[in-house]
Amino acid sequence: MNNCAVNNQNEKGQSGRICKYPLMPAHRLFENQAEKFPDCIAAYYENEKISYSELNSKSNQVARYLQKLGVSYEVPVGILMERSIDVIIAILGVLKAGGAYIPLEPAYPKERLNYMINDSKMPVLITKSSFLDIVPDSNVTVVNMDLDWERISKESKENPDCNINYDNLVYIIYTSGSTGTPKGVEISHGALVNLIHSMLKEPGMTCEDRLLSVSALSFDMSVFDIFVPLSAGASIIMVGDCIAKNGTKLIQALEENSITVMQATPSTWRMLLESGWKGNKQLKILCGGEALPRELVNQLNEKGAVVWNMYGLTELTVYSVISKVTSGDGPVPIGYPIDNTQAYILDEDLKPVPFGEVGELYIGGDGVGRGYFGKPELTSEKYIQNPFSDNQSDRICKTGDLARFLPDGSIEYLGRADFQIKLRGFRIELGEIESAIEKHPWVQQAVVVKDNGEGDQHIVAYFRTKSEQVPSSEDMRSFLKNTLPDYMIPSFFVQIDEFPLTPNGKVDRKSLQNFDYKLDVQRDGYVAPSTSLEKEVAKIWSDLLKIDDIGIYDNFMELGGHSLLANRLTLRINDTFGIKLSLMEVLTSGLTVADMVKLIENKFLEETDNKDLEAILEEVERTVG
Repeated sequence: MNNCAVNNQNEKGQSGRICKYPLMPAHRLFENQAEKFPDCIAAYYENEKISYSELNSKSNQVARYLQKLGVSYEVPVGILMERSIDVIIAILGVLKAGGAYIPLEPAYPKERLNYMINDSKMPVLITKSSFLDIVPDSNVTVVNMDLDWERISKESKENPDCNINYDNLVYIIYTSGSTGTPKGVEISHGALVNLIHSMLKEPGMTCEDRLLSVSALSFDMSVFDIFVPLSAGASIIMVGDCIAKNGTKLIQALEENSITVMQATPSTWRMLLESGWKGNKQLKILCGGEALPRELVNQLNEKGAVVWNMYGLTELTVYSVISKVTSGDGPVPIGYPIDNTQAYILDEDLKPVPFGEVGELYIGGDGVGRGYFGKPELTSEKYIQNPFSDNQSDRICKTGDLARFLPDGSIEYLGRADFQIKLRGFRIELGEIESAIEKHPWVQQAVVVKDNGEGDQHIVAYFRTKSEQVPSSEDMRSFLKNTLPDYMIPSFFVQIDEFPLTPNGKVDRKSLQNFDYKLDVQRDGYVAPSTSLEKEVAKIWSDLLKIDDIGIYDNFMELGGHSLLANRLTLRINDTFGIKLSLMEVLTSGLTVADMVKLIENKFLEETDNKDLEAILEEVERTVG
């Protein structure tokens, strides 16, 4: 049992409990559970499942195979796969070989994948046959979990010899970079083990739990999804994007698998509620990745057993400050530091601000990352020596977030202090998007902001051109898809003659955030809806997108739609017209009002006879009229 001193607060900041934990590599915690619960199921994916014993054996075989390829202490190994049992086998195999894993998202543009592979200098990449065509040309050795398994399976199933310690590297996760290229965050085994031990206590997890994993591998919330359950003897139920991004299917997965724990972004939880989720009073609800609104807290508390607000950065090993939040009014705190973690709210001179006043949040302690791979200057800017510690090696991390202490000593998050944002759980450097846009041959300057509108928020790109040639929104999207992942591509592109300036001559970003950009967004070939069905579909679009005067050839995605909003669109269409469209049918319909009207008409013909169809159309006519 850990010996912990209670958390405390002084004039300098807030400190979590000081707790002892085993100074060992993270995979040893899993190996301990494999010895205790060899026959228990460690993970499920679709129709597959794997026991703790089998998972340990297969990851040992991968580790030994990797060691023969030269993987040892701190050697970076890429993993290019979607969520699956093989992903867990590969991750554990890399760690048992002594290496550090680097998650690579198959949906990323090839140019971005190529940058990560070259920047990290990874000698080995693990993937599957279905992703070989997107593996960039490089000198990396490719391990195919499908074709190479026959050779891998001949390796010993025993735990390999690898005397790595808690100071060694466990993973590198690439995040958006303000300079225009991603940067790799280095995390040690010790930092991860501290997180695991703290999370096992609060929010808490035991061998009786079943966690539903919906986080992408390249998103640091996946670290929690994999390592915390496997260190508790719990079961992981993994689902693909087709379920994770579909509210109806996600509800079904929650109910059919008797899930007791799920962590997701507030956007995903909101999608569940809007899809008609009735709740589960046995479910522990964990919210991370973006700010948690009060109204959502109140709704979720009615649905689940308990709601936790989880705050952290990739640079700080997933989570640093957490809070169990209840229904009520007022601010939603991010809470108190986790074990062996300190939180400081400082002014520009790194002095503590008076209690209750706003300052920038800095985090210190055992979860502080090592730095950015191969980028010492960026590391020294983000991680600085702790001015409140006598230990010269102690560092604190500049979060870039504004915060204040509430009267009870908990911390309230108040937004970003720089140009980095969180949108639907993804951390995005707006400067990286600006840099990508300015590479377009017709663009002179770009400024990218997140709008300040209520409800669903969007990335909006304002740009000045070099001449009278103005790229269309479609041109810009096509251009950016070569370098940026989909979640970083702006929803709106607005050409502007001059940027508003502040009195000191800088671009007035706050003014742009409040600008009614939807009046100026490019919409070529506007044709107003004329039929009853067109008008009703356009009305649904207007409600969801907060845009008036929808044309029948407008594209849902080009007007600010995304997959979560498309899920809400599907539900509204089905509810309005009494049909059963799937999210996939809507996403592949063409995404204009005219396309969706055709889709609805075809569905009518499939599901109703002529008399029913006439009655429905008459009802729509009366509603619209």
